[in-house]
Amino acid sequence: MRSGTCTDHAVIAIIGLDGATWDLAGPFLEAGDMPALAALVRAGAGGVLRSTTPPVTFPAWSSFMTGTNPGKHGIFDFTRRVPGTYEVAFVGSRDRRLPTMWRLLSDAGRRVAVLGVPTTYPPEPVNGIMVGGFDSPVATGIDGSFVYPRAFYAEMTRAVGPYAVTDFQELTIGPGWHADALPKILAGVDRKRDLARYVLRREPWDCFMVLFGEADTASHHFWMFADPSSPRFDPEGAARFGSALRDVYRRLDAALAAIVAELPA
Repeated sequence: MRSGTCTDHAVIAIIGLDGATWDLAGPFLEAGDMPALAALVRAGAGGVLRSTTPPVTFPAWSSFMTGTNPGKHGIFDFTRRVPGTYEVAFVGSRDRRLPTMWRLLSDAGRRVAVLGVPTTYPPEPVNGIMVGGFDSPVATGIDGSFVYPRAFYAEMTRAVGPYAVTDFQELTIGPGWHADALPKILAGVDRKRDLARYVLRREPWDCFMVLFGEADTASHHFWMFADPSSPRFDPEGAARFGSALRDVYRRLDAALAAIVAELPA
């Protein structure tokens, strides 16, 4: 988080690295692979925080947005049971029982920009811009309903090109999958970086947030090549993809540096 001065009000910027862990970032900082994050830690603070119960993406980010635990905001997992049936439904923003910080800031007349945060689909009307996270079912070029206001979808497409959370499938993983996925994960970081920089240049914001999910995606699929203690460790694959997680964290750090450079001093 970084705050500065823009016109007559404070500006708050939040950059989230979903699924990133100090188990990796710590050694990478010491090795000089993440100079931007290292600079922020030196200027502020860093440490391990306790997660939510359960420690899952949807309840964790909903707790971040509301300042409450899952028992209060009502989101516990990726799905919920449909009352009176054995069916399950995918959880979305409308399942959250409490207002987000974006709602409170908007109601107070503040301008907000929120990019890529999970459980923001469908996007709520805010005083500003909201682009849904990876759970937006249409964020693969189907339509722009994951963006508020809807007109911003065309604007951001013109500014930074087609936007998709991921442009590769994760259901069937076979020979050649990792070689194809890694450059697309790295390209996803660049795509979100470019969108963030465009939005920051577009107008002054009272609160700006962008979330990168690539550390999480990469860890799901490439940890087995980097950790010899993993029960799934693949020595043959490690020779080719052993540095994949480092590459993703370095790309995230470069994106962090580019975004911080756009913020008011």
